[in-house]
Amino acid sequence: MSDKVEFLLRKANEEQDHQEVVRIASENRANLNMNSMNLSIRSAYSLGDFETALDLSIEASESYSDEPMFALFKARSLNQMGEKDSALEVYGQLVTSHPDVQEPYIMLARARYSEGDYGGVIGKLDEWPGVLDEQIPMLILKARSFQALASDDEAYGEWTKISTLDSENVEAQYRMGQIDYNKRNYESAKEKLEKTLQIDPEYRAARRLIGLCYDALGETGIASEWLLKEAISEPLLYSNWLKVIDVLLKEGKEGVCRELIERIPEHVGKNHKSVWFPFLLSKSIGWTERSDELWHSVLEKVSINVETLEEVVGDLLDIGEVRLALDAIDTAEEHDIDTSTVLSSVQDICKTTGYGLEDIRAEENLLATEMALGAIVRKCSGFRIKKPSKWPISVLHISSSMGQGGAERQLLTLAKAQAQDPRFSKVMLLTYANQDIETTYLREAEAAGVELHFYSDPLNHGREFPESKVRIPDSLTKLLPSRFVRDLNPMTRAIDLLSPGVVHIWQDETNIIGGISCLWNRIPAAVMSCRSMRPDGKTMLHIRNRPYLLRAYKALLKDSRFNLIINSEAGARSYSDWIGIDEKRVSVIRNGYDFESFKPSDSGAVSTYLEENDVPEDALIVGSVFRFVPEKRVDLWIKVAREVISGSEDVYFVAVGHGSGLEEAKSLVMRYGLEKRILFPGRTKDVPSWLAVFDAFLLTSRIEGLPNVLIEAQSAGVPVISTVAGGSPETFMDGITGYLSTSDDPDDLANAVSLILQDSKWRRHAACESSDFVRENFDVDTMSDNYAEAYLQLVDGAHKRWMESRTIMDRLLMRS
Repeated sequence: MSDKVEFLLRKANEEQDHQEVVRIASENRANLNMNSMNLSIRSAYSLGDFETALDLSIEASESYSDEPMFALFKARSLNQMGEKDSALEVYGQLVTSHPDVQEPYIMLARARYSEGDYGGVIGKLDEWPGVLDEQIPMLILKARSFQALASDDEAYGEWTKISTLDSENVEAQYRMGQIDYNKRNYESAKEKLEKTLQIDPEYRAARRLIGLCYDALGETGIASEWLLKEAISEPLLYSNWLKVIDVLLKEGKEGVCRELIERIPEHVGKNHKSVWFPFLLSKSIGWTERSDELWHSVLEKVSINVETLEEVVGDLLDIGEVRLALDAIDTAEEHDIDTSTVLSSVQDICKTTGYGLEDIRAEENLLATEMALGAIVRKCSGFRIKKPSKWPISVLHISSSMGQGGAERQLLTLAKAQAQDPRFSKVMLLTYANQDIETTYLREAEAAGVELHFYSDPLNHGREFPESKVRIPDSLTKLLPSRFVRDLNPMTRAIDLLSPGVVHIWQDETNIIGGISCLWNRIPAAVMSCRSMRPDGKTMLHIRNRPYLLRAYKALLKDSRFNLIINSEAGARSYSDWIGIDEKRVSVIRNGYDFESFKPSDSGAVSTYLEENDVPEDALIVGSVFRFVPEKRVDLWIKVAREVISGSEDVYFVAVGHGSGLEEAKSLVMRYGLEKRILFPGRTKDVPSWLAVFDAFLLTSRIEGLPNVLIEAQSAGVPVISTVAGGSPETFMDGITGYLSTSDDPDDLANAVSLILQDSKWRRHAACESSDFVRENFDVDTMSDNYAEAYLQLVDGAHKRWMESRTIMDRLLMRS
């Protein structure tokens, strides 16, 4: 090769004139040395002239077989030309001939990843130990593959390695946060997601998830800010607005929800979504007047063209609004719009669920979820129930949560009593996976001999209880909300495997999911427990995401194997009115308590807290224990405290608990300048130790079932003051063990509190009466006996029906 040609090539390369490099190389191809070949190949590749790059690479790799760079460009060029298999063949040869070169390993692994062969990726990477140590691109592929296979523990380990090697790796931080969130390790998830956004404030996936994480931790104020930012930055995604509304409702801010709904058109622009999104959201929060107005506007838009009709109907069917979808179709037909495509989608749902179009039109509103549940119930009506068990029987309690709430505490109390009761052969509990052992009653349940089982792991729900072959058809479950299915499928398999004699389900949503699971498994006896008032009488949050509850309860309670049990007379009336059934169909079993074991366990911690917060030993303390949620009316509780404190120097208020409204409560107290007189210790498992220091107990709820805390306070000799809320009047003797306020005025409540605090003689008398009253009316043995009797009636009834349904063969074989 002449010096002149080499000089011209170098000069053109320095000037980044790749075309000139390729031209010179092409004209002097036979005389190029290794360096000139390298320059020429790189220039051709940079120009996108992959054929020339390939030709030169083939020639160079034959002449300089010891140099891997030429084989690499050969593989790269083939890859760019779409010759994937040939490129992978070259990479495979390089692994053998040049094992120290990293790129072939990466490309071979990426090829498997792009094909969805995640196990193959992991297998290949494991074949190459040592070579890939600390190679972040390879570790990322391995971590992604584990995560794609739902092997999240292994994925977490790989992301941790990556984070150790590169603490600023944004994907590693996010992915660890994502896995923690899915496992309900919300504190750890928050830490990782905050780190992600420190590295890259615009990392969209983290911005979306951190709002949900704050929400899960009860930090709804911060959550709503994050979620609103995300909704504004991506306004055409309906779910973004829905998440904001959800969190605002948790804060009790229905007015703010309405204001936000009216502002949405500013963000989505001039298209049908400017009407569509506000309509859906106003309907979801029960703002009927506004949703009716907007629905007329939606119908006008679907009458314009088929594209808008198809988009609107598609969106309606995505959220299960079948009746509204049919309304839109009918309106479009009146305006000669082609409705054939969208109508076929509705007809498919009808075919699956056994409904006709006229059946849908006959209903004021009808959801795909309700149609699917109705179809499942009808199908199960043809199933013969299993032969009922003989006593002693096993009982399976099902509760989505075992957190430190009143319903969970009652479940624990009942299960502990049953575990010691010879009438029960086994007591089991099925509850959500990944709950924090430190903030739940799981440890106490296990210690009492309750057999624990877990379901609905967000990362593993499809593989839970795999030994069971019981399946509800996908054709029906695909019409149900994804969260519903995530619970329903593993619960159905669990009930099949555990084969309980009686199933006892707790709380509305779980009642329905558990009820369907019981039907499908032919369970002969099931109790559905409710702990408060009808869902639509609570907050909007209780019913908006579960509008199917009413029709589902109606369908299930037509079956005599179910018994609906409420813990108060007020609750029973509320549910029977709502469902439209005779009050006799709803049983009342009051809460029960093991008062002997309800004793302080760490009074020293309470004393230390009070001392650290400068509460004098002779101070009068008005306390409460509740979740900081809108229905507890924490703002009213604080206003009453302010009024009482303004007239007394020795009174302190203490609200024990946690929840979404805690930070807002603290802010309100600070605005009043009363942070030294109104205290918030946070969550506790040791309620008795707090009750031991209270002189009076104040509850200002708007909605209650049968408030545990009022009963527990009296058991500790603490007189109570309560508003009229659900079954609260049923828990104490007005004027004797407490005071029932028919007024929600802060001044009236404050006067009642002050009168009780000023009358120490009355308080001493109330303490004696309180203890006797609750022990006579709310004893755990009475509750346990009442539930056992309810189970017995269900099992006896089921046995009679089973005997009546025996086949001729059963009768001949004397099966009874």
